[in-house]
Amino acid sequence: MLSEPTAAHLDGSSELDRFLSAHPDVEAVEYLITDSNGVLRGKWGPVESLKKAFGDGINFPVSMFGLDVWGREVMETGLHVETGDSDGFSRAVPGSLRIVPWAERPTAQVLLTMHGERGEPFDGDPRVCLQKIVDRFLAKGLTPCCAIELEFYLLDPKAPPMANGMMAPVYRASSGPSPQNMYALEDLAEHRAVFSDIWDMGKAQGLPIDTMVSEAAPGQFEVNLKHRADPMAAADDGVMLRRLVCEVARKHGLKASFMAKPFIDVAGNGLHVHVSLLDGLGHNVFADPVTGERLLKHCVGGLIDTMNAATLLFVPTWNGYRRMQPGSYAPTTASWGYNNRSVGV
Repeated sequence: MLSEPTAAHLDGSSELDRFLSAHPDVEAVEYLITDSNGVLRGKWGPVESLKKAFGDGINFPVSMFGLDVWGREVMETGLHVETGDSDGFSRAVPGSLRIVPWAERPTAQVLLTMHGERGEPFDGDPRVCLQKIVDRFLAKGLTPCCAIELEFYLLDPKAPPMANGMMAPVYRASSGPSPQNMYALEDLAEHRAVFSDIWDMGKAQGLPIDTMVSEAAPGQFEVNLKHRADPMAAADDGVMLRRLVCEVARKHGLKASFMAKPFIDVAGNGLHVHVSLLDGLGHNVFADPVTGERLLKHCVGGLIDTMNAATLLFVPTWNGYRRMQPGSYAPTTASWGYNNRSVGV
């Protein structure tokens, strides 16, 4: 039997009541859960099902954490037929209930996290893995402060395909002798309607969007998020921003691609994470005039020492290795530098 809902989920019931009071016209809900590849999966349901999501939980097979990026079963994970493809119970993540501003009818969305039959957190859920790391920092009186930057291409399915048959990027308004025209304002202005919707709908969903820029190739852009002294919230921001960009692109008849290297001859897409460590008073420990330099060097050294192993997590697909080329602003060496985009750290 599933254990009783925790205090956090009981608080979530109040969140649900407040949300429904503010949005009485909501008819449907989209349930979202992040798989092991960072891909959002889930199901749709009537608004009445939210009570179950904030209570006992909604059934999902735990095998969803044993899928590859394309949604295919990876038998080596041991999460499929070996377990009878059993269900876990997914409960709503408190604080994640939002309106879906791009939906045709009034719709809500909520993030879920997986639990086992006895109510224990399921270790295959990326949220559970991240929370364990955060708890280790909290035990030391430290809080990671993070901000995420996401690069992506906007593609036009209505445009003639490229010579190799691939979908072409959107029209590039800026001119120049090469495909690269960094930070071109004309390219943002050309697609003003798209980026205005990203900004407005991001605000409606509580996403802390900071800046937007045109990037290093035609049709490539970047959206930056503000820092959060909450790594789980920062990770959620990144996942939800990616969903938002894809849905806004769809609304405008376009496709958004966050693939690491969609085109072999131009820049790939990166995901950059900016991190600092805060003490109990909210001060950056790396900036401490006495101990900051030593702590920062230990941090950099640890990142470099674990970089080879961590690459399995940071570059989990074969396509990602296409981006790992010298001179591509990708971390091809275990190196570090101050204010230097050419190094790994």
